[in-house]
Amino acid sequence: MKKVISFFLILVVMFIVAACSTNKNGDENQQNGENGNNGSVSIDPSNYYDYENYVFIPDNIEISSDITMATGMLIHNDRIYYWGSSAIIPSQTLVININPDGSDEQRVSIRVRASQLISLIITEDGNIAIIEHQEEWTGEGVLRSLFYAEFDISGTELFRYEFGNISPPGSDRFNIYGAAILSDGNIAISVSSDRSNSIYLLNAKTGVVNELSFDGFFGEKNIVSLKNGRVIVYDVGFDYAVFREIDFDSQSWGDSFPLREDIGTGFKLHSVSDETPFDFLLSTQTHLYGYLMDKNVAVVLISWVESNLVIIENEYVAMFSDGRYAMLSNGWSSDSELITELRTFNPLSRAEFAERTVITLGGMGIDRDMLLAVVDFNMQSRTHIIRVVDYMSNWQSYQNDLKRLHVDLITGKGPDILYAGEMGDIRTIAARGLLVDLYPFIDVDPELNRDDFFPNVLLTLENLNGTLPLMSNRFTVETIISTRQMMRHVESWTVATMRELIEANLNKPYLFNQWVNSESFLQTMIIFAGSELTNWDTYTANFHSEAFIQTLEIAKRLPSSSSYGEAVWSIEELYKGNMLFDITWLRNVEYFQMYSELLGDELVVLGMPTSDGGAHMLDTRIQMGINAASDHADFAWDFLREFLLPTAHIDDNFPIRIDLYDKMIAEEMEELTEIDEHGNSVIVPRFRFEFGGNEVSIYALRAETASLLRSIVESGRARGRFNSELMEIIMADFASFVAGNRTADDTARIIQSRVQIWLSEQELVFG
Repeated sequence: MKKVISFFLILVVMFIVAACSTNKNGDENQQNGENGNNGSVSIDPSNYYDYENYVFIPDNIEISSDITMATGMLIHNDRIYYWGSSAIIPSQTLVININPDGSDEQRVSIRVRASQLISLIITEDGNIAIIEHQEEWTGEGVLRSLFYAEFDISGTELFRYEFGNISPPGSDRFNIYGAAILSDGNIAISVSSDRSNSIYLLNAKTGVVNELSFDGFFGEKNIVSLKNGRVIVYDVGFDYAVFREIDFDSQSWGDSFPLREDIGTGFKLHSVSDETPFDFLLSTQTHLYGYLMDKNVAVVLISWVESNLVIIENEYVAMFSDGRYAMLSNGWSSDSELITELRTFNPLSRAEFAERTVITLGGMGIDRDMLLAVVDFNMQSRTHIIRVVDYMSNWQSYQNDLKRLHVDLITGKGPDILYAGEMGDIRTIAARGLLVDLYPFIDVDPELNRDDFFPNVLLTLENLNGTLPLMSNRFTVETIISTRQMMRHVESWTVATMRELIEANLNKPYLFNQWVNSESFLQTMIIFAGSELTNWDTYTANFHSEAFIQTLEIAKRLPSSSSYGEAVWSIEELYKGNMLFDITWLRNVEYFQMYSELLGDELVVLGMPTSDGGAHMLDTRIQMGINAASDHADFAWDFLREFLLPTAHIDDNFPIRIDLYDKMIAEEMEELTEIDEHGNSVIVPRFRFEFGGNEVSIYALRAETASLLRSIVESGRARGRFNSELMEIIMADFASFVAGNRTADDTARIIQSRVQIWLSEQELVFG
């Protein structure tokens, strides 16, 4: 286990923000109900529930070195409890409890008879109650049982009950996502099985077993016990999101409560003690909230980023009686090392901190890597602090959230730094002059130059007038791959050529890979066609073109739905001659190397068919820009440029910097060696994979493969823009065409008319 060293306190005290600092549209207090229209709540400052006046400083508690796993944290009588196993006696399960400062560690060894401990509580009389899950393989399938057991403080077992087989025999899938135990023996567990998503209601004292089914989706820790013996589950479907209360008396669902839209759906629920004012705690990737269910109020308690933290993966959060917090989190590092961290969060008045100016970073779906970058930057800066604002609530409200971000940018209230990781139609914002031109910053930067980057990739990020409103540090290549055998008579790569080849090969098992259906193909072709179909600079459409009519006819030939059966590997089917085309995203060198090594001289990288031949499309990742209305553009650039320096970390894509790309290629061309059992240096594969039932070894990148990849990268051009409203217009008429109600010509003519009307409306708003 990686030990955690406590260092956050000194850094945060030196650098964190004062309450008087300003923030553009990023004030989390907008979500806490007192400024909204979803109710109000009185916050008791003496208990540190007032986010505006207190910031929480994480103080790390070092876990004993012999503990190899720690999980399931809770607070009872203001002591921290969690369970774990010891490297000294690995067969034992330990229930460990400590004071908030980590002192006075006490251990109770309990006998866990099953393979998995799911949940733990401390009962009102101080006993330890647990739920265990056991799977046994029999001749008839998998036998699954749940055990409820109670132990006294010495670890002596007082009571045990087995619930027998709780899933149908032979059921392949049975995942337990969470559990709630009550002192009276009532238990609720959330389960996803072959049959449905369910809540099992159990009572260890009476043996009652019941099942409540529902159609929604849920994830880890979606069930929680409230005060006064209540239990709720959050139930999320495509068009709804609610909390459902469980009525144990009637063994049925009780009342439902709407979920606040501004919270989103990617959260975890945590129980609280009777002394706290909230029904439960709710943690997201960026914040901790106290939730009052009846009033539908979510009170912001902690900003993890402001506390210089990014949640690892799996967290347990609890509250002490005086309003302080504790968190136990565990996850895996990049080198597969288990990291477990136990922290307490102690309040300090914002008035005690040195002032720093607040600026905001906002966008749709802020990913974890970006949060880590913000935390790292905040810890280094003495003058400013970045506050994160994620506009994306959930996929159901994506369009409304996106429009809210658009409006904020148009009215000058948007975030200082725009993160466009999951933001569709970012080019509309960029083309309106709402973002700062980044070229002047690059031109005067002591460590950056325009020549540092692939010029064709920069071109994909430019506006029509040559300004650079957006910047990225990585990209992928989207293209079509085939074989020389399939393409031996092809002279030019156009949509007409594609149609001819498809008509001539309808007997093949696969025209495209198994995930391509008629709608996804049509959408892909529209995006890749770019300005040939939709010119966003002039707001004109060209859907009555012969190329689009032929695209419609191709799409009609394809399956109406994707094949989600047994996965088919496209490279293997191309190799066997069973597949005509593979629409693929070249994400990195190794991915392209597999195509090259397996197909050899047969490999043909076509690009997307266009009127002037094949074109490889570039998709830039992690686009960022600076709000033209920001008063802190210089500081925003200080953050953004960190992603463009030679030291910047590029994940698993191609770097936009030429020197980093060259370095990547050079590393891939190096032979890896190791010393064998005879003491000799031998060349070993860079990676292996299974192909045709055999393991294939891939060694150093060949010079000819590197040269082909470089030519693909340097010839790439901008991919088109995806807009969901535009696609809805097109797909509605495409469905009528597929049903046989219209010809391809009529369909193209109608789509042209409707899209042009819609584009004209967009020009009035954004043009």
